[in-house]
Amino acid sequence: MIRYLAQAGKAAKAKEALESLVQVVVAEEAACEGIWIHENTTAPEQPHIREFTTRAREFIAGPPRLRSGAGSGARRRRQAVRGHE
Repeated sequence: MIRYLAQAGKAAKAKEALESLVQVVVAEEAACEGIWIHENTTAPEQPHIREFTTRAREFIAGPPRLRSGAGSGARRRRQAVRGHE
């Protein structure tokens, strides 16, 4: 999962840019099985996450590195367990 928080007053612009990016990624990356955009319009980012993100700028070198295929390890574990049944 990749999470973005739009700047105040720029949610529509952020959504438009992300939708454009998704179209390019799905069209050009053969391994991409799809991308879903979930929009939360009722609750801002949780205060504890926002506080950590602000504080982390003092000691973290940049945004988190996200690996494609998140969850594939869990899938492999399920397959391995099935193989031992």
